Amino acid sequence: NFCNCHTQNALTFRRKEVRLAGLLIACTKKHSKQGRPFALFTLEDYEGTLDLALFGEDFMKNQHMLQPGTFVYLVGTVQERYRQKDVWELRPQKISLLSEVREKMSRKLLLSLPIDKIDAALADKVEKVIHNYPGQCSLNITITDHQEPIGIELYARNHRINPTNELLDSLSELAGATYRLCS
Repeated sequence: NFCNCHTQNALTFRRKEVRLAGLLIACTKKHSKQGRPFALFTLEDYEGTLDLALFGEDFMKNQHMLQPGTFVYLVGTVQERYRQKDVWELRPQKISLLSEVREKMSRKLLLSLPIDKIDAALADKVEKVIHNYPGQCSLNITITDHQEPIGIELYARNHRINPTNELLDSLSELAGATYRLCS
């Protein structure tokens, strides 16, 4: 929900922000010839691996996260490598624990329901699911019509939710329902 690429296509996002998640499988911390610390590490996801480096202030802010076996969420930009024209690299700027990303970044859950599946039973199920998981995340429900390309988005003023795995599993079980988390 919060990633815009994976390890194999990240470098195609030239001069853009990249958000991806994965497992740190290797990390080496070193010092440059000038005595400045830096790290070389490898991020793995379902698509492959990506070798990355952290220097300077970015290294100092994120070095505590660089432990092999840690699931991380990484934000950075794809830029040309220093003094190497047309050689692109991902420069990480912020690394977070993947397990905390949903809680910290979820601001809104968009629940989409097809109009032809809506009945009293579905409405009761949706209400029950929402009441079982109160939290701080806002909820918007979109009613869509697949025959006509239209939809109506409704804001649930009286209900805020906690987007736990259990809530998302419950929403997946609703007939025709789809959801998306937004930051």
